[in-house]
This record gives sequence, C-alpha cells and structure tokens, in this order.
Amino acid sequence: QGRDRAASEAFWRARTAEIDQPTRIVSLLPSDPRADSPADREGQGEYRCVFTVEETRRLADLARHCDVTLNTLMQAAWAVLLRQHGGQDTVAFGTTVSGRPAELPGVEHRLGLFINTLPVILTPNPAMPVADWLRTVQHRNLDLREHEHTPLADIQHWSGQTASGDAGGALFDSLLVFESYPVAEALRQGSPDGLRFSPVVGYERTSYPLTIAIMPGDRLELHHRYDRAHVAGPAVLRVAGHLRRLLLAMADAPDLPLGALSVLDGIDRGRILGAWNRQEPMDATPLPRLFEAQAARTPDANAVIAGTRSLSYAELNRLANRLAHRMRALGVAPGVPVAVMLERTEVLPTGLLAILKAGGAYVPLDPEYPTDRVAYMLADSRAALVLTQRSLLPRLPTGEGLRILALDDPALDLESCPDHDPRPVNRAEDAAYVIYTSGSTGRPKGVVIEHRNASALIDWALRIYRPEQLQGVLASTSVCFDLSVWEFFVTLSAGGHVVMADNALSLPDLPARDRVRLINTVPSAIAGLLRSGGIPPGVRTVNLAGEPLAQSLVDELYAAGIADVYDLYGPSEDTTYSTVTRREPGGRANIGRPIAGTQGYVLDGDLNPVPLGVVGELYLGGSGLARG
Repeated sequence: QGRDRAASEAFWRARTAEIDQPTRIVSLLPSDPRADSPADREGQGEYRCVFTVEETRRLADLARHCDVTLNTLMQAAWAVLLRQHGGQDTVAFGTTVSGRPAELPGVEHRLGLFINTLPVILTPNPAMPVADWLRTVQHRNLDLREHEHTPLADIQHWSGQTASGDAGGALFDSLLVFESYPVAEALRQGSPDGLRFSPVVGYERTSYPLTIAIMPGDRLELHHRYDRAHVAGPAVLRVAGHLRRLLLAMADAPDLPLGALSVLDGIDRGRILGAWNRQEPMDATPLPRLFEAQAARTPDANAVIAGTRSLSYAELNRLANRLAHRMRALGVAPGVPVAVMLERTEVLPTGLLAILKAGGAYVPLDPEYPTDRVAYMLADSRAALVLTQRSLLPRLPTGEGLRILALDDPALDLESCPDHDPRPVNRAEDAAYVIYTSGSTGRPKGVVIEHRNASALIDWALRIYRPEQLQGVLASTSVCFDLSVWEFFVTLSAGGHVVMADNALSLPDLPARDRVRLINTVPSAIAGLLRSGGIPPGVRTVNLAGEPLAQSLVDELYAAGIADVYDLYGPSEDTTYSTVTRREPGGRANIGRPIAGTQGYVLDGDLNPVPLGVVGELYLGGSGLARG
C-alpha cells in the first residue's frame, strides 16, 4: 500500500507492450502419446537436473565475472531457450518475488504471504555477447524492483490480455522460482543439543504447466515440475537437457554472441548434420542424353500418347532431332533461352526435347496466361526465340525483335533437316529450363534449373519407382509448373509412355485412360477424380504435391484400390521435389525425408540446427538446388 500505482501502471504498460504474443513453450511440446486414459494425464511430474560441483562453480564464476546474480543467469538462459524453441524475438515467463522489500519499514515483523508472481519480458539479441546479455537482464530486473508489488492480474489487464485457463496465464506458461531460503541449513546450524530435524518431502503445485525451481548450493539443482495434462515427461527431459547445455555453453564462452549458442549435444548434431543428411553423388547427365539412351534401348516402345495418336521413342527422337538441327541453325546454343507455347499434344514433348537437344533452355508459356504476363516473361528471360503454333500466335505479344518459330509453318521445312542426334553440346551446369513462380513481390520470378539438377531428380525417381509404375504416366500438369518436369522427363528416361491430357480432371474422357498407371497431381484434383469415379482401374500409384494432403484422402485412395500413395514436397527452387514419404492407411500426415541427393535442415532464426521436436524453418540443399 502507499506505492505509486500510476507509475507502476505506466511501467507495466510499457513493458508488456514489448511483446506481441504470449510465450507458450508448453504448446510446442508434445503430450504423452502413451497416456491412453484420463488418469494417465492427471497429476504432476518432476524431473531434477543436478549439476556437478565443477559445473556449479563454472556457472558461479560466470555470474561473478559479469557482476550478476545466479537468478539473473538462469533467467537470461531461459529467455534464450524460449527464443530458440518458439521463434519469438521477445519472450515472457513468470518469476516469483518475496514481496518484502528491505526498504519497507518493519517488513521483518509482518506476518503473511507476500510472494508475488511477475512477468519477465526479455528480447535476446542474437548479436549480443553472453556477458553483455547477462548485464542487460540484471539492469532490467533492477528496474522491475520498484514495481514488484503490482498484482499479476493488474499487469495482465493492462497488457490487454486476460488469463487463459488452459495454460496458467495470458502472457506466459512457464515459471522460474529461485529458492533462496536456506531453511534446512539454518535449522541444522542453530538446533539445540539433542534435537534433530529430518527432511520432509513435499510436492508443490502451481497453476503453470511448467515450473522450474532453482536450488542453489554446492551442486546446483533445477527441479522441473510439470502438469501431465499439458506436457509429457520425455519432452520435459529434453528441455531440461537443452537448458543445461545452454547454461554450460554460456559459462564456457561469455564473449560468444547469443545467436551462436547451441543446445545440441554431439549425438543429435551428428544425426542432423551427418546421418540424416548424407551427401551422395547423383547422375548429372544432360537431359537429351538420358532420353537418347532410352530411345536406343526401346526404339519401338510407345513414348507419347495424345488422344488417338502415338509416337514411339524412335519417332519422337527423330522429330525432336529435326527441330533441334533447325534451331541450331537459328543460333540456339547452350545458355540461350527459348520460349515455348504449344498445345497439349505430342508436339509439346517434341518441342521441349528439341530445345534441349539444340542446347538451349526452354521457357514455358501457358496459352491461357494473360498477354501482359507472357510479355513480362519473354522480356525477363530474354528469350531469343518463341517456339509455337500458328493457332496460338494471337496469344503472343507483338513487338519488334520477337522471333517466332511456328512448328506447323510449311516454310519451316523440317523434313529437309537431319534426323540423327545432334552433336552433344550441353554441360551438366548448363541451364535446362526456366520456371516462373509467382514471386514474393507478386511479379513472376524465373528459377533457372540446370541439367544436373533435373538429372538428379530423375536419378532419385528411378531408384524408388518400379518400371511398371512408370509404364503409363498421366501428363496433366501445365508445362509452366514444375510437376510437369517429373511427368515428362522421368517417364521418358525410364522407358514408359506419357499420356497427354489437358488437365487431371479430363482423364476419364481420354481414349488412352486405361493405359495410365501413375497420376502425378495435386490433392484437390485427385479428390475430384476419386469422388466422380474417374480414376481408371489400371492406376496403381498416385503422386500428390503442391497442397496439404489430408489423411482422410489418403485412406479413401487406398480404399479405392490404389497401391501406393506418395506425398511429395518441394519448391521450384529445389527442382520439383525435395522430400518424399509413402503415406500409409490410417497413418499421420508428414512430408517424409529428403530425397536422394537432397539435404534438409530445420534451422532457427540464427541459422542454427534446432533440437528434435523444436519448431524451425526448413532449409534445403544438395543436387537439386537451382542456380537462382
């Protein structure tokens, strides 16, 4: 009483304004999957982390060196851990204060519970050295002392957030308690002769899902008490290990920036950086050579089926060769972009192969795109030539310097061109195609994929897909989307045939629908086919990508007789697919593991690998990584 309420309100309003959302570490930790009954989720658990005498001394030396208290060290470390686990720049957690300031007259003679819980709100700066961070936390704690009498309910009210019953409080769900009452030692030292004191074990409950009690002494102890209804014991054990390693890392390197601190132990680091992300050599053969080798092996096999027409491997190769020779005569060479706008018939794979055989990189244009988007892509890619058909000429922008090559123009005289394989000119690092994505700024962004990137994708696919799965692949994706790369080039490198379609939903109307064995599309399209009864009985494998894949849809596909459902993920910048998993009936949604030749790392905001079970951002590397 008698304290300046207005000043405290101003202080706490300013401090709580620093945080834009509550800090919920418990919501990031899994509950116990073994807790099958409500009784398994009741009560409180505890895990005690005990430091050695030597480790305790190192922590005390760090606090002494930085002129801070051990409590400050613990708070500083917990704030860093919360940032690493949750990704928040500013974090909050609770702490308890005695409520008995020494400057209050007669405080030592007053009876009653004065303890108060307060939010500690901190913003760990990843560039700040450990020692400076500790001093910063100490100074903020000193500022707080003038307002530590303020009820938590008032602070929450001023913050604009009210308490939520499911996690202990509105601003935070974890509490740090520094046990600085050496009662047992005082009793032992001051006991009369013949009077003995025995320890009494008690279990304290708090309204917070996770409470860490700090017990100073020759061997520092951290008691992690948790509510089983909100968090599992194994998760608490991991967090306790992370906090222990973080504290010791701070003690060992007080000049190290906070962003360089890691809570990983050697085993986890080895698994994440090594065992789970092995680098292996992948095929880097330029795409034309892969197709030509297959055409030599199976010249009479069907390569493309479009409506009632079909081309064998030998026929497709000869047509592409003639066009490639013509384009070379027009100046197409390695590194030269060639735009392509063709109808979805056999001419489309013919044109793509011809551009690659000539040495160029194809830039796909969808006939349905607005003219201004097409004009932008042509200008941005600096395409030297546009390969198209006369029926599509009205869809192209007009302008000086735009060279048009119409496949159905009699003046092209392809019959007079050689039909043998052109002399190989491409290197593995030459551009194969340029895919335009929407771009983060709203303007299309060109992604340059090299031959070795696409060849690595094919190499992986041929390792996990059986030849019979690739015998008939539906080519239903717009050539402007990178799923089409898988449909065309994986199939034509495996000896299978491509069944052309305007889109996936047109499959039931295709004359060759019963030749399809694999569908490569997005979940919404396969769901439409499934519910309309449009999936032919010959389809045994489904690749799904581009959208979240619900387990209910997976179960429906297996119930309909599909043998294999693959869930694939990857951005265009990593050549179509980066991760894969074969989804199981009744399983759980996940994106699987990196494909062969790809490395996937889950990193925090400071680009450090996060521990197992901790949220981060997925970073990709390896053979599929695009040029830019």
